[in-house]
Amino acid sequence: MQNQNPKHSAPKQHSKLRRGIVWTIVALVAVIGIGGAYAIYQTKANIDQTYSAAHGANRAKVSNSKPVSILLMGTDTGALGRTDKGRTDTIMVVTINPKTKKSHHGQHSS
Repeated sequence: MQNQNPKHSAPKQHSKLRRGIVWTIVALVAVIGIGGAYAIYQTKANIDQTYSAAHGANRAKVSNSKPVSILLMGTDTGALGRTDKGRTDTIMVVTINPKTKKSHHGQHSS
């Protein structure tokens, strides 16, 4: 006659339960790892694309005797609930005069 004691089947059930929990944790860690790697890859690709040189841009030769003016534009990050990303929110014109060894700047912020 077989012993029908429920204690003999309990270790098998616990083993299956533990194995299921372990595989669930492994799968969860893998999904989070793959998702994190993808997010990092996308972020790097976006940064590389955003800060690449404009097509057809040439390097300008700057004279050592003539003043040169440079336009600096700051871009909006969309912080503080703003939805229009990438728009210029700060403009600065910097003029460098090599003869007087001085610079001058004008600024406008919105």
